[in-house]
Amino acid sequence: MRIYTNISTQITILVVIFVGIVGYIMIEKEIDDKRMVGMCKESAIVIKDIRYADKKSLTLDLYIPDEPSALLVWIHGGGWTNGDKKDANQIFKKFIKSGYAVAYINYSLTNIDSHPRQIQEIKGAIRWLRANADNYGYNTSSIIVGGGSSGAHLALLLGLSGDVAELEGTVGGNLEYSSKVDAIVDFYGISDLSLFDIESPSFNRLGNISSRLLESASPVYYLTSDDPPVIIFHGDKDVTVSISQSSHLNYLYNKMGLRSYFYPIEGATHGGDEFGSEKIINLIKEFLLEEIKNA
Repeated sequence: MRIYTNISTQITILVVIFVGIVGYIMIEKEIDDKRMVGMCKESAIVIKDIRYADKKSLTLDLYIPDEPSALLVWIHGGGWTNGDKKDANQIFKKFIKSGYAVAYINYSLTNIDSHPRQIQEIKGAIRWLRANADNYGYNTSSIIVGGGSSGAHLALLLGLSGDVAELEGTVGGNLEYSSKVDAIVDFYGISDLSLFDIESPSFNRLGNISSRLLESASPVYYLTSDDPPVIIFHGDKDVTVSISQSSHLNYLYNKMGLRSYFYPIEGATHGGDEFGSEKIINLIKEFLLEEIKNA
């Protein structure tokens, strides 16, 4: 009888230890999840630093409200070599309360002569966002991409190069999903690098960027009659990226019969508070409502 009692006691002890270990693991996982998941003041679930590909730096942040109607994706600027999603223009967060999910993405910080590396990473991020929509609870029936400066260049390149095989790449996989987007928000972006090379002598001062690469990395090179609509904001006193980049894009859009909404900002330079004004937020809001309806 004593032998059975000892065995029973030992089994009980083992069960308690097992339950304790499982409970500890579950508590640790809960702590980990709470560390990466939070809420922002716009009443959205926030999930930060999600990897969309194997490389450690290829991450994105998600802001997900209740019942999101569409997804806004922001690409940060920084001359292709600097910047981070955490320091990016926060204007897209203004639309969370209106029911939009928002993603801010990082990409490799390299010179433009690494093209098409950055655009292939961004296309990989868009495919990942489509592939994981159900897992995180946002809607990708309409995806709107935006950016400022070099981020706007990449947003334009993404938007105008849908189904261009040489720019698609395989970053992050999910190749069964499309990297196309439905609309573009362009803040003082470069649309034509060949023209930019002429306007800004310091850009290619060493002459090591070939004319073929400049063409391949230029959004307008891929312009076709089925490209998504664009809304453009550019300061008329911008000496970093000439407003001619935006007027050129607007002209080509109109020539192709595409929808372009161009708003020169009087007195504005390259960025600044003017680009976060209520007027601009309302213009973007009207643009989104109109273009999501047409998507």
